[in-house]
Amino acid sequence: MNIYTMLEKKDNNTLRNIGLVLLGATIFVYIILVVKFLFLN
Repeated sequence: MNIYTMLEKKDNNTLRNIGLVLLGATIFVYIILVVKFLFLN
């Protein structure tokens, strides 16, 4: 529960940046998989 209290004390900008990083990582992995699929076929 200490982690949640620490996150609540932090600004929303840090959580927003973490969300953007995770979103960018998932999109990056998705693009890599699509490119590999196109090149294999």
